[in-house]
Amino acid sequence: MSTFVTHLHHDLSSRILPPRTTTPPSTPGPSLQSIEDLKSYFLELQPPLSIDAAKDCVEVIQQLDSRRAFSPALDGEQEALQRSITEKLVVGLYVQCLETFLNEASDAETELEWWGDIERSRWYTSYYLLQKFAALPLRLANLSRTILQTVRSRNIPLRFSLLSPASIRQLFPTRNIFHANKLTVALFPHLQHEPYPVSLLALRHPSSKSSRSLLPHVQTTLEMLTYKTSQLAHSLWTTIVLPVELTRNECRYKRMQLQKIRDDRAAVLGRLMGIKETLISTLQSSEASSLDAFSVHLRTQLEFEEYTGSAPPEEAMLYFFTLANQTLPNHVAQHNLVIHEHGLSRPSRLTRLWPKLVLLPPLALYASRIAYESRASLAQTARDAVETMKMFWQDWLLGPLKDVVRTVRAGSDVGVIVTKESVKADLEVDIDQALSGIDRLLKSQELTFAFVGVAPALAIVYVAAGYLRTVWSGSRGKGRYGGSRKRAGGWLSMRRIERLLIAEESSKDIEPKTTGLLLLSTTHLRRYAERYLPSNSRLHDGFLEDVTYLEDPALGREAKLRILDRMWRSWGEALGWHRAAIENSTV
Repeated sequence: MSTFVTHLHHDLSSRILPPRTTTPPSTPGPSLQSIEDLKSYFLELQPPLSIDAAKDCVEVIQQLDSRRAFSPALDGEQEALQRSITEKLVVGLYVQCLETFLNEASDAETELEWWGDIERSRWYTSYYLLQKFAALPLRLANLSRTILQTVRSRNIPLRFSLLSPASIRQLFPTRNIFHANKLTVALFPHLQHEPYPVSLLALRHPSSKSSRSLLPHVQTTLEMLTYKTSQLAHSLWTTIVLPVELTRNECRYKRMQLQKIRDDRAAVLGRLMGIKETLISTLQSSEASSLDAFSVHLRTQLEFEEYTGSAPPEEAMLYFFTLANQTLPNHVAQHNLVIHEHGLSRPSRLTRLWPKLVLLPPLALYASRIAYESRASLAQTARDAVETMKMFWQDWLLGPLKDVVRTVRAGSDVGVIVTKESVKADLEVDIDQALSGIDRLLKSQELTFAFVGVAPALAIVYVAAGYLRTVWSGSRGKGRYGGSRKRAGGWLSMRRIERLLIAEESSKDIEPKTTGLLLLSTTHLRRYAERYLPSNSRLHDGFLEDVTYLEDPALGREAKLRILDRMWRSWGEALGWHRAAIENSTV
């Protein structure tokens, strides 16, 4: 269970009034025979309440209701205990609904971002096409099955000549240029759910009309050869580019489907957050009809597919029983079925790794073989590199620094440059005295020359140290806020929250769908802070404080925009959001 939902569960559970007296818990049996067992069961229902515990709780409450039919006179404490147990059940089911839709929306958003990364890069798309070769036998089997079914349906004798390109085109003609034929659908199943992409029509159907119009003008042998060469080049280019573009279209289709699922789940999530205050009022009310009223609110906000066209149950406990035993499990199963049927999840880890597992061992073996054969030259290169670094350190860094220190310690004890003796020596064209004056001039500039000599070495060391510090700080994981990629994810969540709030400028209240999408982004920020920010630090606690304010559905749009401004000012520079976004702009 996510941290946000866990905190919400504890907050709502704390509003449930406890029984007046308590006894140590005892092991409850299949039926509750005494008020002590009822108290024990109440103490056992601690948050978070799982779906299995909710099912058991519903059965217990139904058992109590059936017993009340035979003994309608219940004392006040037993009535209060049953009411408190029912309230814990309602809170548990409400939180389970939140958790279910939050997980589904979050998983859909994670997957659509993965497909979006593949779609944006032609290199990633080509590599994904290579990864899909792991499923090539299955697709070839589907292709063969499609051909056999078509041949049998037309009562055509099975022979090898049917596998020629001309025969295949006759078996699977393209009647509609906007829809793929059965053969293409067998290789790219996503095309059965949507029209053929318009951007690929030029590749799929080359300009045959223009080719026919140019053909009569082709008269010489050279022109014919040029024409045939261009046609062959176009065919080869289409053979290479068309699978890549179809793969990119497949990624786009899956991303759009996942985005639709995410938006649908986010809308329900926002409606559920909208009735939080209603649930709090229900828990604070002592009227027996308040739970029945909340059940109506809950089922009208969920709008599950199972209830389309049929009236929901009217009695509250019957609805809670249906929700725990049928509606939620059926919804989860239906969600997983849709994900599986459309292939919206990313491929398995083995499918994504098999190119590396196949190609890396022979490449590593080949590299090791070359390295072993060149071991003498590689060893000499390593020795030369070490000697070069040693000479750089001693002759270009430490040596000039020692000269600087020696010059500073010697001071200015060489006298003046121009003296009476030097002038007299000039008058008498005296060479030793003149050279001594030049030596004094050079001595006066010795410190400047020493710094000029050591400056390039210091610059090289400074740049190298800065680069190593950047690499180290950006890849230390949790010690450095998760690295640039994780920090860029936080920047993207902040940007999405601001964009959603700005888009709500025309309305005073935030729409349920926007509320759900905001909750998704704040959940991402909370997970980032809990995983990568130093625990028990001001940065960790202050960041989560601001995230908690953003999660509060009671705050309006303007208040949340002010919180965002404060977060940009407070954490943008500390977490290096802008720098991380620039470093990962090409990903």
